[in-house]
Order: sequence, then C-alpha cells, then structure tokens
Amino acid sequence: MSDELNIPSTVNNSTTASFKKLKNTLIDRAAANIMLHTKSMDTLGNTAEEKIRSGLDFTIEVLISVMSLGDVNLLEDQLNWAKDRLPHDGIEPEHIMENMKILAGVINELMTKTDADSIAPYMQWMIKRMERMDHS
Repeated sequence: MSDELNIPSTVNNSTTASFKKLKNTLIDRAAANIMLHTKSMDTLGNTAEEKIRSGLDFTIEVLISVMSLGDVNLLEDQLNWAKDRLPHDGIEPEHIMENMKILAGVINELMTKTDADSIAPYMQWMIKRMERMDHS
C-alpha cells in the first residue's frame, strides 16, 4: 500500500525520536496557530482548545506508529474514523484538513529539514486523502 500512496513504509529511528521529543512543542505551536487563525473552530466554544490539542496529540501518535511500524493502513483507519466520528463533536472534515495543514507547517518550522522532509509525505497524503473524502 505504501507504493500506492507514494510514501515510504518507514522512516529512520532518529526522525521518530525527534518527533516524539518535540511532540508537546509541536502541539503547543499548532494549537496556538489554529486557535488564532481558524474561524471554523468557533463552533466548539470553550472546548475548542482541548479538542484541538487532543486531535493533534492523537494524530502525532498515529504518525509515529505508522512511521515506526510501516503500516500505512493506520492512516487510512484514522481518517475514516475521523470522518465518521468527529462531526458528532462539531469537528467537520474541513476543520481536520485545516488543522493538518497547520501541523504540517509547524513540523516544517520546528523540525530539522531532514526530519521534516521524512514526515512530509505522510502529512501530504493525509491532507490529500481528506480532500478526496470531503468530495465523496
């Protein structure tokens, strides 16, 4: 499946270690950017930041697992779950896409170029897949 998705089956251990180490910093920066720049999250009211942070944490944990295990099916499973479940919490697919785009930008900003370049194909695939899901 990784060939079909045009993403590597695994990344090196140093990239996943860096991703784990920077996880909280990435979540802090991405959540702050989302809260400042995303009007579509207004529907979440006073639970917005908590839900955003939780979603970012879950996304990063799944990405770490996928990159470590080489099982890209986990990405597909997460996106299908998100599309079906999160609207019940007021989080629409377009919110998820916006949040992923912001997280991708923060990864590029805070991680080394080598690590960011290793993670980028996974982020790009998830964003493109969400765009296709949104149109289906």
